[in-house]
Formats: sequence, C-alpha cells, structure tokens
Amino acid sequence: DDDNPATYTIEDAVTFKAATKDGYDFVKWTSGGNKITGIVLGSTGDITVTANYINDGLKYVSISLDGNIGVNFYVYVRGEDTLTANGNSLPVIKRTIDGVEYFRFTYAVSAKDYQNEIDFAVDGKDISADNISVRYYIRKELANLKKLDDAAFNELGENDYPTLTVEEKALLNAKQQAEYDLLISLKDYCESARIYFAKEQAVAGAYSDLSDYAADIELEEEYNGGITLIGATLVLESETAINVYFTADESVNFDDITVTVNEESVTPVAVNEKGLYVIKIANVKARNLGTAFVVVVDGYTLTYSGYGYAYSAISGDYDVRLKNVAQALYDYGQKAAGYFAVGA
Repeated sequence: DDDNPATYTIEDAVTFKAATKDGYDFVKWTSGGNKITGIVLGSTGDITVTANYINDGLKYVSISLDGNIGVNFYVYVRGEDTLTANGNSLPVIKRTIDGVEYFRFTYAVSAKDYQNEIDFAVDGKDISADNISVRYYIRKELANLKKLDDAAFNELGENDYPTLTVEEKALLNAKQQAEYDLLISLKDYCESARIYFAKEQAVAGAYSDLSDYAADIELEEEYNGGITLIGATLVLESETAINVYFTADESVNFDDITVTVNEESVTPVAVNEKGLYVIKIANVKARNLGTAFVVVVDGYTLTYSGYGYAYSAISGDYDVRLKNVAQALYDYGQKAAGYFAVGA
C-alpha cells in the first residue's frame, strides 16, 4: 500500500495507515493471522503484513441460540445506516464482530417447522439466500463442534446429526460443551413438536417430576368482583409466550382494578364479545422457561412459568405426543439456561 512503508529499520516505530481498495472497506492489518497495527521500535527481521477488506454481502449465517428459534443472517453493506429484509418483515439489530459492524436479521421459525426451507433477501440489494433451514444449521453447528470438514459434512444425510463421543466432548471447553447440549436438546424439542403437529406415531419416554413448577392460584377471601380467572397456557410458536385467560362481567371497569405482571401494569386484550380476555406475556426466552411470572387480576394472583405448562401436560391425561413435547421443552429450557450461565 502506497501510504505505508515497504521497509523499516530498528530505529523506526511505524503505525500502519488504513489501506484502500475499490469496492471494499478496510478492516485491519494482520501478520501471521494476528491483528497488527504497526511495528514497534527495536523490531528486526522481515515482517509480512496483509490488508483485510470486506465488501457488501451476506457474511455469516447461524442458528439463533439467544432465546427464540430461528436463523441469523449477518449482512455487511458499505455506507448504509439502515437496512431492511424480506419486505421489512424481519427484526434487525447492529452487531459488531471483530471490529466490523454487521446488520443481523433474525428469521424466526416455529419449532414444528424447523425442517422447512426459508428464503432471505435484503430489500433493494442484490443480497439473498435460499433453501435455508433451522435443521441444516443445527447440523452445521454440530459438525463444527465435531470438527468435520465440508466434505465429511456433505456426505451426511439431511437427517443425520453429528454427535460427539465422550472423549470428543471432553476436549471442548465448557462453553462449547454447553452449546453442544443445547443444540441436541433444541433438535429434540423441534422434532417432538413436528411429530405432535403432524400427528405421527410416538412412544412414551421418561418424564421428569415437575410438580415444583405447578401453577399456583390464590383468591382473596370473600372476593365478589366480576373477574373469573380461567387459567394459563404456553404458546409454542417461534416466539414462546404465556397467555393468561379470564372473564370479566359487565360490572368490571378496568380503570378501577389491578392487572399486573410482576408488579407492572398491563392491558388485557379482549378475545371475544362474551367477556373473555387474555393477558399476553410475550418473548419468554428458552433460558427463562423456569422463571415464574406473578399475574394479578383484581382478586386473583396466579404464579405460572413455562415449566408449569410442561408439568400440566406431563401429569395430565394428554396424548403421549404432547407429553413428549413438554418433556423436550423442559430439557431445552434447562440446556439453554446452562449455556447462558457459562462464560465465553
């Protein structure tokens, strides 16, 4: 690069300037694969440095492990402050990795649809990807942990998941081990959900005792308000949510009663014209499925968690397929909590 010296002496201290290349942004200088910003005084010998650049495009694709099921698309576009994708239907944040700021789009997917292929396209740009699935990237991340090269990975069938032996897993650091456990549990949860909704045959498994997570409902003594609490359920879509249902008769004025979730006021949503209402607790992360929410509706207090739903399904008179989903959901939540509890 013309702005940087081609030679140096032991008496020189050199700070490298950014390099330039048409159509690209400069990222960093490296030497031997390591970032280098210059040459310190007193250095000797030949030093080979390489300019690293980045151009517009889709740079990374990964499975979403931050709570919801989906695929993350990391896009770089020079000189843009904002970007949208898929008709401005995907959430986007800016994420900095190794000093480069990317637009990260997340395509959320329901567990039951984890095998379905999805398409991605940045609006107004020639940047896209197709035939992407959650299943593929679970398999790809497992292959990376197993250190399979592309040739070995491509020899696997689309339903083959790379697994680690005890010895292979022991070679991973604690974060990688937790990631492996999380990916396996995510795969099992997605597959159990697919079987449930497809009404395929299933065999009962071993179920955990989740009685400690049973929902708890308290009612004020001699309560005579117009509210009747019906119960709560878990919405198992791409974004896990808790819905709390109750009825309110014509005497109820919501301005005069308490409706809170964890002591924060919320607004119930009318479900129909017959007095049925729902309180929606959105975006319950997998790692927080065991966290109890305290819902107060006038004279009622409900304590409920995602694991409370799993307990009800496992302990109740339900189809074995639903019980398997509930158990897999519990396992997934446990592994997600473990993964995020481990430092990088």
